[in-house]
Amino acid sequence: MGDLEIGYLGRIFGVSFWAAARRCEDLELLPRDGAASLNEKLVKEYDSPEKRADRWVCHHGKK
Repeated sequence: MGDLEIGYLGRIFGVSFWAAARRCEDLELLPRDGAASLNEKLVKEYDSPEKRADRWVCHHGKK
């Protein structure tokens, strides 16, 4: 499961990326501490997971 899928789940269920990632971790869809590692990487590279998702949508066009 990647960051875009986790962000999408967060938007569907009305929770933050962090909450969705932690839930995926609890369900063993991410490895232990995967939520923290992924969040840290996205904050470092894009300032936030949400900005990463917005950047992807802008790049691929929303139809």
